[in-house]
Amino acid sequence: MSLARHSAAGELIDRLAHLGSQVIARLRSLANQVEPVPETPLIFGSFARGEADADSDLDVLAVRSPAANPDKWAASLSGFAEQAQALAGNPVQLLDYGLENLRRKAGPKAKEGREFWRAVRGDAIVLVGSQFDDLIGGAR
Repeated sequence: MSLARHSAAGELIDRLAHLGSQVIARLRSLANQVEPVPETPLIFGSFARGEADADSDLDVLAVRSPAANPDKWAASLSGFAEQAQALAGNPVQLLDYGLENLRRKAGPKAKEGREFWRAVRGDAIVLVGSQFDDLIGGAR
């Protein structure tokens, strides 16, 4: 038995096969609505690697601009996280960093957490804004 790609079942299977890229596209759309505009929101971890399952969370690193109003940022980011969770169907694990704090923690001179930040860098799928290495000064 073969499955005709243009049948209803074939189309459904094709949509399921591409679900991860569709969720990422919709996350990008949600990220474009965050105000004040972030330096970058990116996803990392099992979802970014295409290894997520029903028990996985959606790991998001959000980097706020130094000029961002803290109250507006917090409210907007909270709304993004709620919408992202509804979209992905998995809990969102949100890391919220100011740009300078991220540079201290993940930049070339950082002493602790190198393996964690290396993993974030390796997995990173930028939703909008700057690439991770551009933000932290090109550390590799």
